[in-house]
Amino acid sequence: PRFMSEKTMTGAQIGTAFHRAMCMIDLNALRSAASLEAAIAGEMARLLALGVLTEAEYNAVPARMLVSFFASPVGQRLLHSDCVKREWAFTYRRVTQDGQVQLVQGVIDCCFMENGKWVLLDYKTDRDAQGAIERHRGQLDIYADALCTITGVPVSGRVLYLVRMGVGYSI
Repeated sequence: PRFMSEKTMTGAQIGTAFHRAMCMIDLNALRSAASLEAAIAGEMARLLALGVLTEAEYNAVPARMLVSFFASPVGQRLLHSDCVKREWAFTYRRVTQDGQVQLVQGVIDCCFMENGKWVLLDYKTDRDAQGAIERHRGQLDIYADALCTITGVPVSGRVLYLVRMGVGYSI
């Protein structure tokens, strides 16, 4: 793809690179690490060496963004979970309030089990917290409903994590 050879990346490409890094990082390496910073640096270098991340993607996702996430309360909760699903594609049939049948396809950025229930986590690169919360609330509602219906396990929390700000919001 063209973006792999370009020097600068668009916001969407940076978001895609962040998602790829978050999906491919070995969580066990982070769980057992004495230093979260060193473990993340090592994982990013590993992903670059394997060709999972291009050099442009590697440079577009500063390790500090990942450290900030995994050091955050929601990141720590995720690392303590025995069941974590990342970039989980789904297809879901639902009936709207007006009786229309919809087929919804999506990809859950991340969900993890905590106390026998799912916690749904969505990463965004938005800069405006209040605007982001309102823009993405509907998506999180639909994804939580899909996750609960498909797995039969309730969703106890929905978190919108704003990557650039390094802050997670319970929705």
